[in-house]
Amino acid sequence: MDIEQKLNNPSKKVRLDALKDLVKTIDNKRIPILRKFIFLEKDKDLLFYARKSLDILSKDMKKEIQNIDINDHKFIDIMFNGDTPSKLDLLKNIIHLNRKKYINYLRDLVNKENDPFVLATIIRALGCLGDKIDITSIMPFLDHVDARIRSNTIESLSNLGGKDISHTIEPFLSDENPRVRITAANYLLTYYDEHDIDAIIQKMSQKDSLSEKAAVIFLIDKIKAPRFSGILLNLTKDKNKLIANQSAKALERLNKITTAIDVDELDILNRLVSQKSPLEKEINPELEKKPAADTFYRLLEELYSTKNPDKLKKTIIKLESLGDIRAIEPLKNLETDSKVVKYFLNRACEKLDNFNKKVFVCPNCGFHIRKEEDEMD
Repeated sequence: MDIEQKLNNPSKKVRLDALKDLVKTIDNKRIPILRKFIFLEKDKDLLFYARKSLDILSKDMKKEIQNIDINDHKFIDIMFNGDTPSKLDLLKNIIHLNRKKYINYLRDLVNKENDPFVLATIIRALGCLGDKIDITSIMPFLDHVDARIRSNTIESLSNLGGKDISHTIEPFLSDENPRVRITAANYLLTYYDEHDIDAIIQKMSQKDSLSEKAAVIFLIDKIKAPRFSGILLNLTKDKNKLIANQSAKALERLNKITTAIDVDELDILNRLVSQKSPLEKEINPELEKKPAADTFYRLLEELYSTKNPDKLKKTIIKLESLGDIRAIEPLKNLETDSKVVKYFLNRACEKLDNFNKKVFVCPNCGFHIRKEEDEMD
């Protein structure tokens, strides 16, 4: 049984052993095989190992894109028989040399290509070389599971459709992947004037959806316009602690952009934030940054902001050591496929449950107060 067959084996152990063997081999095909595995694999532990391996192997490769002489025979031979690196180099050269003569081939290949890296580059090529008739064919790729493909689709739709496809792009400000969110934000900044962007941000900030609020914070943080300070200030008082903290951090970064017009307004906002927001101290760009303490809310934010098993494990251990019984519910509700993370989750919950029998949390100050003997279970 070869490595590729083992990578499709139902047994997780067999797939892991195959990954280790693949990384040790000296084979030009190992990177394309890893990319295919990452695209198809569902297990998070194996995905983590595969991505780390791909990062390490990719650093050893020195890719030089040259302006090669492209002819019809070479194009057909590489695109239908070549490996992934050859296809990517060919497509990048077609875009660079503006070879529109191959557009019909690309239109045919976009629905046949399975490699996510090649497919993403074909979509980018259609956006650079095609016209409005290509919008319909690439639009379905907005729902693709691969973030690179979604991002390139937004970029191509932006090139081909301009402002007419705004209703399609706006929802991707809330995409789970930062690359996709940045591409969507760049689209808005390219095709909208200030009044339009203000209207979009105002509308999104009034939604109840957490993803909409997070998108608002992200977009304001990217635009860096002090006129949105009021919206960020309102969000610092949001009942969701993650939204409140993200808003406060974005407002702090916005404070560093000072002009003669905005100084007074920002100074007033800073004083308000120091009194009413979750920030522990007044925002001041002159203050030296100190490492953030492992507080309950900061660790909770870390817990929800990553799916990396190693980071989750470290955060769970810190929450366990902190001994704050408010962490019991979030830990019990945390979903993960990693057996290692599940082990530390169960251990932390068991320890905090035992501690919970001896103390209760003051509703006013959050301090732990030891129960009397007759109050214990």
